[in-house]
Amino acid sequence: DIMHLESTKPLLSTFAGDGRKKRQYKITDRRSVEEIYQIVDEQSHLTFDYLLNICVAGLIAAVGLLSDSGVTVVASMLVSPLMGPIVC
Repeated sequence: DIMHLESTKPLLSTFAGDGRKKRQYKITDRRSVEEIYQIVDEQSHLTFDYLLNICVAGLIAAVGLLSDSGVTVVASMLVSPLMGPIVC
């Protein structure tokens, strides 16, 4: 048995008005250079959480290398604090 199939085109009007609007930025919305330096300075200190993440990621990577598991090594990269800005 062969079923008869028909194709249809979606209406463009249903996708055009999805309710999303582009945000209008103003010059006053941007950060100053001093604010950017302050944010970078706050995030560049050596903390216990940072060291703990480094140790856990290193331990996971070592287990992955010893067990010859590429997936575990990649998982250690996801745990590392270097991945935080990319994921968030």
